[in-house]
Amino acid sequence: MARFGNEQFILVAPGPDGLVVAERLVRGIAAMPTVDGEAISVSAGIAGFPLDGRTPDELLVVAEKAMDMARQAGGDRVVTQPSAAE
Repeated sequence: MARFGNEQFILVAPGPDGLVVAERLVRGIAAMPTVDGEAISVSAGIAGFPLDGRTPDELLVVAEKAMDMARQAGGDRVVTQPSAAE
């Protein structure tokens, strides 16, 4: 896991573990108490190698589009459908 942007992080997980980890992360953060009255939420987008891309840049584009879809849907969710994110 690494910070990618101001409020963005990247997680690399082998095989199908990325989805499991992302869903646990979203649920765990959603269950946290508010901070100064503000709820904390996570929007996650997933891209899988090699189906969604063969280079890091290709994977990032797909994952970022999927993450944007998760945000637009209200956050606190994981989007894994890259074809819908294109």
